[in-house]
Amino acid sequence: MAHQPLLRVSGPLWQCQWIETALLKLINFPALIASKAARVCVAAQGERVLEFGLRRAQGIDGAISASRAAFIGGCSATSNVLAGKILGIAVRGTHAHSWVMSFDDELTSFEAYAAAMPNNCVFLVDTYDTIEAVRHAIQVGRGFRE
Repeated sequence: MAHQPLLRVSGPLWQCQWIETALLKLINFPALIASKAARVCVAAQGERVLEFGLRRAQGIDGAISASRAAFIGGCSATSNVLAGKILGIAVRGTHAHSWVMSFDDELTSFEAYAAAMPNNCVFLVDTYDTIEAVRHAIQVGRGFRE
C-alpha cells in the first residue's frame, strides 16, 4: 500500500537504534534495486528485461541480493550465474571481456563461445574494436547458422 511503512520496530530506544543500521541495510538496497527494476520493466512495455548488475553490486552478498531484487522487480533473467543457480532465475547474457582476452584473437573467442553456448549466444563486442567485433559476430553467426 502506498505511503505506508514497510517495517515498524518497537522497543526501548537503545535497542531499536542498535538494529536500525542493519535493518536499513537489509531493506533499503534490495528495495532500491527492485523499484528501479520495476520502473525499467514498465518502460519496456512487455518486452523482457535482463539484469546485468553483478559487477556494480555492493557488499559481500550484494550481487546475489541485487539479482534477487531485480527479479522481484520484474526482470526475467540475470547475468549472474551463481544467482541463477541459487535462486532459480534464468541466466542470460554475454561472455566476459576476460573470455575474449583469454584467446589469441577475438574471432576465436567468439567461435568458442558459440560452440559452448549454442542456444544462448550473445557476443560482447566492445573489448577491442567494436566495429571489427560486430563483423566477427556476424561471421560466426553465419557460420553457426550453416
